[in-house]
Amino acid sequence: EESAAMENFDGCKCIVPDESNNNDVDRYGMGKRKVRDLDEVSDYLKILLAAELEVYPCCEDYITSAASNSSSSDNGINEALRRKLCEWCYVIVDHFEYDREVVSIALHFLDRSMVKRSCSSITPTSKKEFQLLAITSLYTAIKVHGQSEKLEGTRSRMKMYDFVQLSRGLFSANSIEASERRMLSDLQWRVNPPTSLRFITYYLKLLPLWDSNGDSLNHTQVKSVLFEVARYLAELSVCVSRLAFTFTPSTTAYVSILCALDVLQENMEIPYNARQSFLKSLAEITGLFPQAPEVRNARAAFQELCPAMFEGELPAEFQSGKVSPVSAILHGDKQDFHKNKRMRTHKDDPRKDGC
Repeated sequence: EESAAMENFDGCKCIVPDESNNNDVDRYGMGKRKVRDLDEVSDYLKILLAAELEVYPCCEDYITSAASNSSSSDNGINEALRRKLCEWCYVIVDHFEYDREVVSIALHFLDRSMVKRSCSSITPTSKKEFQLLAITSLYTAIKVHGQSEKLEGTRSRMKMYDFVQLSRGLFSANSIEASERRMLSDLQWRVNPPTSLRFITYYLKLLPLWDSNGDSLNHTQVKSVLFEVARYLAELSVCVSRLAFTFTPSTTAYVSILCALDVLQENMEIPYNARQSFLKSLAEITGLFPQAPEVRNARAAFQELCPAMFEGELPAEFQSGKVSPVSAILHGDKQDFHKNKRMRTHKDDPRKDGC
């Protein structure tokens, strides 16, 4: 029953291995095995943690150094520009129905490549070059990891010409192709970063079962809502550079789940023993616990960025899976985070607006 509950939990559609295909080889070394029981979940998380520590550490803060080296903060690379490009990436993946986890991978490409260029180049990266790199990062992330959310099956990848259109002709196909070659060299061809959403998905597989009674939500319902709220916060962390540069994806995922538990404690009842067992399992694997300094700092950062979420009731839209945090933070409307849905419809083609 527990294995069935785990397999039925539809967490991350984009990057989770295709467990129905015996020929699928997972990029983190899980091979053809399915992640079925708690032991394998634990082993898989340890592989992700090792990859995060050894191959994909947090990026240095190039935003602050770029702002200090720029003669005009309005025309150079800064936090506002990075957030705007992040918002643009979410618009694209929402419109073309790719999983939003692709955006976190694209921003990871962008940040790592920018750190490499900041260290190796005397000339600061211009705003136009930064925009080109952002387009290139999204193009590569979709090409490598993008899958459709459509039930009919896998959607074809976006073509180079689509991104030329998205830039409204600002960048040619040759420019994007050359930028991709340089970016992959900057990344040393390491294009499979563990994401917060991946950690959230597998952390929640450790949530123990319990017997529901009365009108309370059952285990599967609770886990689904926890996932939606934690995903909201994980998407938020992608947009804010000081979160992305300071906290690892595993820590961000852990704190996102803790915050989700806090936000939902008045709306959902999770048995005390189940909660404690869950936190103990996470601590044994990750070494994280609620009172750890980095955890407390991350929780404070989330509460500061999204205070309404910790003060009011959880909006019903969370259960639809269509909520995005991006515009609330980027547009400074922190109190109306619950009004944010996908920002485009199929009738609104972002290729007409450009980046």
